[in-house]
Amino acid sequence: MKKINLIEFFAGVGAQHMALRYLGLTKKDYNIQSIVEWQFDSILEYYELHKDHIRHRDYDYSKGISVDKLVDYFVRVGVSLDYNKPASRVGLKRRGEDDLRKCYNAIIKTNNLVNIMNVRGEDLYIVDKDKNEYLITYSFPCQDLSNAGIGKGMKRDTGTRSGLLWEVERILNECENLPQTLVMENVPAIHNKNNIEEFEKWQKALNEMGYTNYISDLVGTDFGVPQKRKRTFMVSVLNDRDFNFPEVDIDLKPLEMFLDKYVDEEYYLSFETVERVLGWNSQQKPLKDIDKYKETSPTLLTSIGKISAAEVIVNEKTFKYKGLYNYTGGRKFMEGKDRYKEDSKLAPVLLTQPKQALVILYEEGFRLRILTPNECFRLMGFKDEDYKKLVSSKRKKYHAAGDTIIVPKLMGIFGELFGIDYEQKIKDLINNILDNVKGD
Repeated sequence: MKKINLIEFFAGVGAQHMALRYLGLTKKDYNIQSIVEWQFDSILEYYELHKDHIRHRDYDYSKGISVDKLVDYFVRVGVSLDYNKPASRVGLKRRGEDDLRKCYNAIIKTNNLVNIMNVRGEDLYIVDKDKNEYLITYSFPCQDLSNAGIGKGMKRDTGTRSGLLWEVERILNECENLPQTLVMENVPAIHNKNNIEEFEKWQKALNEMGYTNYISDLVGTDFGVPQKRKRTFMVSVLNDRDFNFPEVDIDLKPLEMFLDKYVDEEYYLSFETVERVLGWNSQQKPLKDIDKYKETSPTLLTSIGKISAAEVIVNEKTFKYKGLYNYTGGRKFMEGKDRYKEDSKLAPVLLTQPKQALVILYEEGFRLRILTPNECFRLMGFKDEDYKKLVSSKRKKYHAAGDTIIVPKLMGIFGELFGIDYEQKIKDLINNILDNVKGD
């Protein structure tokens, strides 16, 4: 196998890198060629998660550089503090000298090109393709595509965040040598009626460069993770190579097996918040008849700070009670419902983004709590030992979990691309996660 040179656009905390590691690849098998990530905390988290794979990790590249010069650098390369716009000098100075030096070192050590709009084709340094396999991944912003967003779309030259996709086209057109493989991930709304025209333009652009595109919607439950999180993947390969999306046969465990038995009281909702949920004025009544149907444990989609929207998870017994939850579109919650234990007291599968999830626990009636950040990362397929490397605040950990990609999906895709036996490695990962759940 050629050495894989990974280039992660919109890198986040590096789920793509994590997938290669969990597949058993080592430094001799692959290299972090470069990443593109502009958000300050994501830059720090990426480095902390992957520093064992990074050269010169103990060297201080910021030594001798003043705080003002560091701030000048961050402004010039376009670092962001809020995920939406480049940071101001005032905002950067508020982070403090220690964080500024850590971020500078993280950028240098990961060869982070920072702002996608400033990247040029030559920056990717794609050479000697006979010996190296170049893989570009790009999970570009979904806010303007998502059904939960505001629907601005991804048209070229409109200035939307999702429109940053076309920066990828520009960069590829500037490359003297194209990477052999591209992997895109985004929300399924990318191919709905509002966005399909632009998505087809993107596919055509790749075809004209010589790529063959393979597209599929993948869900987490097919890869051993108890949450749907349906996402669209497109694998684009040069030279008419064939590709098949992964298929695995994994015994899916219910959600409760991924959750700690006891968590701090801070994760439980207050009485006032529970009252708001009980009085929720919505077509969906997630807590209706909760005492009557003990078999049902909804998981709600919320916004941080207040209840704003919901999807409900049910286990197999609830199918006996048609009409209990009135969902438009006849959505199917639980394909393969017979795979779950009948006596489960928690929802077996999580449909929502983990950073926004509530779970119901039956304790002298019921209580509601949010998932812990650690549980969120488990549901994205991260080992506890890697979660513990994260250094940011609890709020930012939630954000990072919600923004990342379910790792076992990527393990399957990369396994198919590079001829790696991935199914057993995904099973081993899930077992590792479950072995670290805190029980009695």
